[in-house]
Amino acid sequence: MDRARFKKTPSVGEANTAVLKAGWNFGETAEMFRTAYTVRPATIAPGRYRNITGNTATALGFVAAARRAGRPLFLGSYPITPASDILHELSTLKNFDVYTFQAEDEIAGIGAALAPRSAAPSRSPPPAVPASASRPRRSTWRSAPSCR
Repeated sequence: MDRARFKKTPSVGEANTAVLKAGWNFGETAEMFRTAYTVRPATIAPGRYRNITGNTATALGFVAAARRAGRPLFLGSYPITPASDILHELSTLKNFDVYTFQAEDEIAGIGAALAPRSAAPSRSPPPAVPASASRPRRSTWRSAPSCR
């Protein structure tokens, strides 16, 4: 337990430690897995290797496909774990004619993906404001976020 972190509330620190130990002990004794595997070190030639996740591989595959097709790549996405990594990876590859757009919700992400060259974003007007309020009622428009 990190005693410094729970200096003001030691009972919370002790409770966290107890829960962690209980979870560990449950996992060790539950016998939920019927099969156990031992993975030995790989016997591969010395060299330079790359560790890659599935989301990074997907992002690189998108770029490779777009390049082979001679087309720019556009990803309109509402980031939610675990797919956020695809958006993050593609946003670093703009030098390969990649355009990314982080939408504010799922519907905006779908709309952006379906019509990236002809979509125009807009926003609903703010909720009704009583006449006695200091700010005037009006529609609010904002420009599209930059895709590059």
